[in-house]
Amino acid sequence: MSSFGTALGVLRAAADPTRLRILLALERRPLCVCELVALVEVGQPAVSRHLGILQRAGLIRSHRDGWWVEYRLVDPEASALVSSLLAGLRAAVSGDAEAEAFFRLVAGVDRKRLAGAAPARSCTARRTTGARR
Repeated sequence: MSSFGTALGVLRAAADPTRLRILLALERRPLCVCELVALVEVGQPAVSRHLGILQRAGLIRSHRDGWWVEYRLVDPEASALVSSLLAGLRAAVSGDAEAEAFFRLVAGVDRKRLAGAAPARSCTARRTTGARR
């Protein structure tokens, strides 16, 4: 894909309020799907779809940690475009009361609390009926 096509893909991926909130949250720290669902207040299927769009655009990556799949931003140093986008987002929300409240929520969200008291469970419950172990 050309540099122009890559830039278009990144900008299209970022051109959604929910995806912008996901990017801002992931800039603070890696998060799993259930944490993002709690933060952006949309359902799990919608969050997963948004994550897929961001991943295909090269803005985020995922990493499995036991039961948990963590999502995080790609290394901004690897892409001048991603670095510029994140710097622009930071500048746009700097000092904004709504953004500061959102960042406090990001700091306080806890996947283990969201998943319940069972420490061995992920936030997205797996079906055990007919599933291989």
